[in-house]
Amino acid sequence: MNLQMTLVWRWTGVTLLALSLSACSFSGGKKKVGLSPAAQAQSASSAQGFAQLPRPEQIRYFTDNVYFAATSRGGASDPRAAAAAEALAYMQANLSKEDFLRFWIGVDAEFFGRVNAALEFPDYTHPQTALDARRMRTAYNLAARHLEVLSNLAEARQRAMTYFIDLAAKGDSEACFAFHKAYKDYADPRQGELGVSWQQVDGKPFRKSMWAGSAEANAAGRVVRIGIPAEVVLGCRNILHPPAAVTAGQVEEVKQYFSAIQLDRGFSVSAYKARKEAWRRDITQQAVAAAEKLRLEKIRIINVVDVYRIFPPELDYEYELAASDGSLPERVAAGILSEQDAFVVEQRIQERKVLLTGVGVTPQGTPMAFLQMVSERASAKK
Repeated sequence: MNLQMTLVWRWTGVTLLALSLSACSFSGGKKKVGLSPAAQAQSASSAQGFAQLPRPEQIRYFTDNVYFAATSRGGASDPRAAAAAEALAYMQANLSKEDFLRFWIGVDAEFFGRVNAALEFPDYTHPQTALDARRMRTAYNLAARHLEVLSNLAEARQRAMTYFIDLAAKGDSEACFAFHKAYKDYADPRQGELGVSWQQVDGKPFRKSMWAGSAEANAAGRVVRIGIPAEVVLGCRNILHPPAAVTAGQVEEVKQYFSAIQLDRGFSVSAYKARKEAWRRDITQQAVAAAEKLRLEKIRIINVVDVYRIFPPELDYEYELAASDGSLPERVAAGILSEQDAFVVEQRIQERKVLLTGVGVTPQGTPMAFLQMVSERASAKK
């Protein structure tokens, strides 16, 4: 169902709820709760489509449609469930990782980033409505079970969890503090059920209490522990841009926690270096053989632009940083990066430095670049 055609469902739903609440009182002697006249009126911007609504209105449109569909007889087959699913798909496609995560943490009470939240987060599960100029009331309480009417719920949760891990891998303070809360009470955070990831359980921890963090989840009918992702451990050793409300001592505690987690148990750095040298000898021999066949001793580099055309640094910027700080072997040991890819990253850095001096591409000094340029020349002749 087109979002532009179904925006009216939100306001229709609000009006129906207002009529229902004004007709009867809650059980147990609770006071009657009505919705404001403004909330009962159709939005002036509804005809312009969902994309033109301000962000708060987009979120309210989503939560309203989810709640009214979930509490109707139709449930997932209610047209408002389809409208909410389309709104969710739009936000997945158009919001940044950070904005989508803040939205999802705000609406999904069972999501990892909310269950394990250690810092302040947005909450869209208790939308307010004005009774009059001075009084506000909660329109409804959106629970995680209400989200089950969404046809794309699992996809959204998996996407949000992937984003959350990605941000932690980059040192995001909110994500790192949440992982610290989830795992700090476990002696070995890396230990977990083999083959089970947070994405596979839709980013839903098993909530042990309202206050404690949780690194466990329901998987195949059992509550199992999920090992902390290695990229999170590495990323959270350097927390970026912590909020003002967090003290330097708290930040240091979290950084030290992740720094103490060992990822390279049983991994031999010396053996890694020996295999890297063997790999480099092999590609050098390939480059020399290609040069002899083509009778080429050197391929001239015209300018610096050519160097970055051969080896664009943005392709593996994060891995190059890891190579510079010596953590690349640890990434290999943790399974974040294959050994072959790590060799390529280190060789690329080394060859780029040589090429920037302007000496040209040679089979002995820059074998990887030589082989690549030979391949490009061969393709151009075809």
